[in-house]
Amino acid sequence: MNMDGRVVLINEDINLAAIDLGLGQALVVRFPLEVMFDVGDLLQQLTTGYQEVRCVNVSKAQEITLQTLSGAMPMSVAILVVGCGQMHRLEDVA
Repeated sequence: MNMDGRVVLINEDINLAAIDLGLGQALVVRFPLEVMFDVGDLLQQLTTGYQEVRCVNVSKAQEITLQTLSGAMPMSVAILVVGCGQMHRLEDVA
């Protein structure tokens, strides 16, 4: 199932990001060093489960490859998983 989500938290130290799926749900994804995205970017064609997924960064008009690390989880859990070390949050951008 393809989903849309918005990047809400990036931890560049461990290459993890939390993606807001709405309704309090989120994905945790691992991104390669060469992938460039920012907090607030809209991603489309996301899927859940432990797998590599090609998705579209609508905000930057590019296709990127990410590794989803789980199914959808509560946003608070995703923030805990991603949230150690250096972080950039949506609240910091707004």
